[in-house]
Amino acid sequence: MVVDNESQTIPNPFSFYETNGFGMLTPFYQEKIGLWIDDFKLIGSTEDEAKFILIKAMEVSLMNNVRKWVYVESILKNWEQKKLSTVEMIDADELSNKASNQSSKQYKKNYVRTETLPEWAKDEYEEPPVKNELPKISDEEFLREMSAYDE
Repeated sequence: MVVDNESQTIPNPFSFYETNGFGMLTPFYQEKIGLWIDDFKLIGSTEDEAKFILIKAMEVSLMNNVRKWVYVESILKNWEQKKLSTVEMIDADELSNKASNQSSKQYKKNYVRTETLPEWAKDEYEEPPVKNELPKISDEEFLREMSAYDE
């Protein structure tokens, strides 16, 4: 979102909160939004820039299909820690994050895990012949030996 403060009217983060499905704007959330505006003014934003930043955070939350204030606050904390005081700085930071994420994904795509199969799992494997170690005897011999044990 490119902000031209002279040609755009300043949107209201309070009404944006309510009209975009974050819930009813209670005094508690009104105070939280006001405190975030003050926090961004402390790191160098004007009041109008701070309002644009809050709306930008809510837009990011909506694009990720999360309509929870806790999520919006985590986005705002991240930007505050990075000292991002304008929407332009936030957009530049997001572009650099996308570029670094894509370069790390390219590295991960090249890695392929390979495993060697044991011999018995291969198609051309032939099972070794079973050695029958018992001597082959006729039925008569078998019966003769069995009768010897009976005695």
